[in-house]
Amino acid sequence: MPVISFASAKGGVGKSTTALVLACELAEAGAQVTLVDADPNQPLVAWAAKPGAPKAITVIGGIGVEEMLDTIEEEARRGFAAVAGWSNLQLARKPLHNRTPAERDALYKAFDQRVLEGAGIVLSPEDAFEVFREVLARSGSSELALYEDALPCIHGLAAHGMTTGVVSNMGRELPQTLEQLGVSVAAGLVVSSGEVGFSKPDAQIFQIAAARAGVAPEAVLYVGDQYQNDVMGARGAGTAAVLLDRYGLQSERLDCVRITSLGEVADHLV
Repeated sequence: MPVISFASAKGGVGKSTTALVLACELAEAGAQVTLVDADPNQPLVAWAAKPGAPKAITVIGGIGVEEMLDTIEEEARRGFAAVAGWSNLQLARKPLHNRTPAERDALYKAFDQRVLEGAGIVLSPEDAFEVFREVLARSGSSELALYEDALPCIHGLAAHGMTTGVVSNMGRELPQTLEQLGVSVAAGLVVSSGEVGFSKPDAQIFQIAAARAGVAPEAVLYVGDQYQNDVMGARGAGTAAVLLDRYGLQSERLDCVRITSLGEVADHLV
């Protein structure tokens, strides 16, 4: 996600005005823009409160340096989360393990292209892929990471005698991946599409997970962040489902329970 900063030790030189003009131009071109107003007078916050401000521009004010860095990181995650919905729809139509190497490459490139488009950068799929390769090379890492609420949720449920498991459209490497992330679940309760041959939203993968837990599908509560794959898939197996919508991007889903944090899962257990 591109980040542009306007800074000057001198007041009244037009930093806020320049940032606002650029934001409006980017929004007019179809980009989603977030302005972080670090001016003590909060002129951008005041502007955003007036009628007629473009919906594509979000203004955040009243934060310091650390909060500013957190905001930048959070907006980048939001962009990835929005594109993840498209990605999961593609995988629901044809799982990764059923795709040829050429089809996988095409999917990865299209994903990268959509992430950059969300930041207002229009590139071909091939060029977008090269951009991400360069970013990963510079960062020195492309490892997966857990959200901060993941382990507390798992440990909290275990402390109350609840059995937890993982159902994923990943390949056979899922158990090793979870181990590397520090996620401990009961043996046999890690179910991947690469192992069982069924992918979400196919009801059979949820039914297999319930059978391994030794309970009926109706006794399971499934939590996932994709409506089609997770909520509809679980329902097809007779399992109750909760939609994890961390960034409020699926507010139109009115026919299911939505939560914004895994810390809310326990509230929906019966």
